[in-house]
Amino acid sequence: MNEIPDFGLSESQVLFLEEKFNWYVESGIDPSLCSKQQRIDYAFQMASPMQPKQEEIKFIGRWWSARTRCESGEKLEGSRKTQEQIEMLEAVLFGDIEQGNGPYPNSDALSLLVQNTGLSRKQVQTWFQYRRKKLIEAGTLVVIDEYQTLGQVPNFYFA
Repeated sequence: MNEIPDFGLSESQVLFLEEKFNWYVESGIDPSLCSKQQRIDYAFQMASPMQPKQEEIKFIGRWWSARTRCESGEKLEGSRKTQEQIEMLEAVLFGDIEQGNGPYPNSDALSLLVQNTGLSRKQVQTWFQYRRKKLIEAGTLVVIDEYQTLGQVPNFYFA
């Protein structure tokens, strides 16, 4: 079984959650069916007599999700993009703007990337958001007027 991160939870909290998780498994109930409200209730049980912090509730959700994926045999680490996928993404990122490419690719370019890379549309969009942020922070991408009408691409240039 994969090692499950503690997500900032104490050892006693992890043991408590493991006990609750195992109850689901032993009862023949799919642990992924544990509702968010039930996990919040667990947070209150673990935190008594004090109220749990919002961050603890988030950590419990992350732990539960990771534990559920581990139980089903899924790998826990985030998906890493292959070198080939990165090259395709970067070709569009630094590609011809007139063809819908660039740091703000149009819908057609995104659809083509989804088809060619095998990534989901959300993964492709998130990759572009992250790369734009990094390029702007590095001073490589300069956005002139980012507050445009919804759906319009901001004016930008590569420094």
